[in-house]
Amino acid sequence: MNSLILNGVAVALLCAALPAHSVPLWKRADYVQAIRSARDGAPASALRILEPLHRAGTLQQPLVDDYLTLLVWAGRDDEAVALAEGRYPAYMLGPGALNILARHQRDRGHYEAAESLYRTSLRKQATASASAGLAMTLAEAGRKSEGMAVLDAATAAGAADALALDRARSYLLAMSDEHTAALTEMQALLARHPDDPELARSYASLLVRIGAPHEAYAYLKQRDIAAPALYNRMLLDKAAIETRWGKSETRLEVGENRFRMTDLALASNEQAGLGLLPGDLAARRTAVADRLVALEQRARYRDAIALHRQHADDAQPRYALAAAASAYLAEEQPLEAIRLSRQAMDGTPRRDVPIDWRITLVYAHLEAEQPDEARAELESLEQDVQRIRYDAPSGQNRFNPAYQQVRLLSAMFDAYVGRTRSARGRLDALLEDAPFNGELRQDDGELELMRGHPRAAADIFGRRLVDDPRAVEAKRGLAAAHLDSHRYADVPLLVADVAALAPESPSTRKLLERWKWSRRPQLVIDAERELSGSRGEGDDGGWGVETRLYSAPIASHWRAFARSYSSRADFVGGGRSRRDTVGLGAEYRGPAWSAEGALTGGRNGGGGFVAATRSFDDRFSAGLRYEHDSDQVPMRARRDGVDGNRLAAEFAYRVDDHRRFDAAVSALDLSDGNLRERIGGSWTERWLVGPSYTLDTVLSVGASRNRGATGVGYFNPRKDGEVGLTVLQEGLLWRRYDASFRHRLGLYAAHYRQEGYGGKPASAAFYEQEWRWASRAGLRYGIAHTVHPYDGDSDVANRLYFNFDWRF
Repeated sequence: MNSLILNGVAVALLCAALPAHSVPLWKRADYVQAIRSARDGAPASALRILEPLHRAGTLQQPLVDDYLTLLVWAGRDDEAVALAEGRYPAYMLGPGALNILARHQRDRGHYEAAESLYRTSLRKQATASASAGLAMTLAEAGRKSEGMAVLDAATAAGAADALALDRARSYLLAMSDEHTAALTEMQALLARHPDDPELARSYASLLVRIGAPHEAYAYLKQRDIAAPALYNRMLLDKAAIETRWGKSETRLEVGENRFRMTDLALASNEQAGLGLLPGDLAARRTAVADRLVALEQRARYRDAIALHRQHADDAQPRYALAAAASAYLAEEQPLEAIRLSRQAMDGTPRRDVPIDWRITLVYAHLEAEQPDEARAELESLEQDVQRIRYDAPSGQNRFNPAYQQVRLLSAMFDAYVGRTRSARGRLDALLEDAPFNGELRQDDGELELMRGHPRAAADIFGRRLVDDPRAVEAKRGLAAAHLDSHRYADVPLLVADVAALAPESPSTRKLLERWKWSRRPQLVIDAERELSGSRGEGDDGGWGVETRLYSAPIASHWRAFARSYSSRADFVGGGRSRRDTVGLGAEYRGPAWSAEGALTGGRNGGGGFVAATRSFDDRFSAGLRYEHDSDQVPMRARRDGVDGNRLAAEFAYRVDDHRRFDAAVSALDLSDGNLRERIGGSWTERWLVGPSYTLDTVLSVGASRNRGATGVGYFNPRKDGEVGLTVLQEGLLWRRYDASFRHRLGLYAAHYRQEGYGGKPASAAFYEQEWRWASRAGLRYGIAHTVHPYDGDSDVANRLYFNFDWRF
């Protein structure tokens, strides 16, 4: 027994002493048998032989190729890829291993890595299989023309190579958008290889793509070709076709009928997904991508976002990324929409990117408050979309409908950043070419709303609804126009109609939100604090607060309100004055008239006011106001027991959001016999406007006279007048949809002239900030510094103020 053991040891030592090249591992019988087993689906034995060498670092070619191939066959794909990217780089691998790794990367959707591996393989040895794999990889990455070029350049060494290249060509043809040419070429391939099942499957796939799934199914059954995976893919393609039909339906129908075909597509997609094999990764990716598109089209934006996040680590096709970007934008997440839009377009020539994707990117930049980036993308879009384009099916040059779409977007971009006059001119030019185009007419109304012309907008939307009574966006616009022009009684039916027809639309949600808060109570507080001077009236300090609490609307146009007013003044040299009043009133807001009135009372007695304004159109309005025991009586006069009544008339002509003219006359009849009469006017003009900056000027002129009393204890010039210019700058510091933070700087210079004292300069400056944390709530506060002559002496005054406006 001991001798047998010693003999065995001796034999083992002898074998170990033999030169390594005398018995190469890949020629050993046990290894050859292990490789055969691996090809039959059992790679474990071969891996057990190679892994000790791999761990010891002594694995050499051609065993490195075998080892990486076996890892892929054993399902350890990621491990094989990691080794090929590190320990065993691509340059040391053979074509066979490179092709297997490339196919694995392609199946996972890692097209750049797959392309690199295939090209390395071709540099080592130009084979038909590598050319075919590279062509299909490029096609799946959206570069079909490059894939065809690879096949055109490839050569076949024999019949097997020719078949491999033709199969790859048929695969690319099945993805072609030129269906007629693809069918012709596919039939030529079938004539060369009439019995090849792979070509038959590609032909069936092409039939499905052109909208003939039933013909595809019959074709395969007639030839008795088993293709369970293809049948499931046919179901997926059927769902994709239904999604495309559904997209047209969303534009033609209203209400839930818009989504009938899209809902069918979602059901078909779910059914097809259940039948997919676990290992069919490409089909599963397609099912997820198509479902994401259908969910976005169905306006189930949150479901689309959830599906995208669930598969965020998987490679997703470009069209799915674009759909996800649109869903994120609808849910007010523009930064994520920008990222996904860029990702969807990366690597694709700019002119080949679908126009809808690029328009989504423009809006995403706008909503992310990135106007410069939006403008740059829009300019490149205008360069790429020409008025006339070549129509391949007819072989003729035709008008490009996308041209009008892009020019309209460019015009409305100007409006979105405040350049409404420029937008008006550009939109008018488009309307001259297509006066009955629904989209142009819709934006025509939207633009008039931005310019402050709600009645003109209502006329535009109303005429559009005569031509197309089902136009939901026109109903939304008409509701907004009625809100702006105080036609509240006409709003509820429109809002209910819009909510029933398009509840999922972000525009509908905004309209419903606005309508909701317009019917809620409102609190408005105006307060100021005098720090010194108080316009020559001898105040050393003081403050004033006016508070109004409005009820919810009553009978559409009415609101009740409670009002309180408190004011204090401390005078230089001693003395103090105060005023406290409270009151109840009512307000009316209608399309032609607005009015308010209140009865007030306090320690100084009873009072009140009544006012009415007539709006003749979008531009001209005139109003009259009477105040009994007016708050305009100077506080120094009140210290001496003086009160007064005031009558005022106001006129306004608002050309648009860039230009406005105002005029006013008033008379304050004081109880000491004095009559203070004023007249004034102003011209407001906007000179510069941009996404985050505006520059306005206000040219004002005014004059007054006081008669009937002399020697009074308050500032009482016999006659005076003032001409001044205000330069007002506004900057947008931050904004996210309805929330914003702005600041303003106003500089005023004037010449003031008082009878008996001559003329002197006057000046003022103010700085304020305004927070709006929602469309229904805002806070504005600031500081003002004034220098003004009174009885020949210039007086300096400083004032703090704030305004709070809240609907609750």
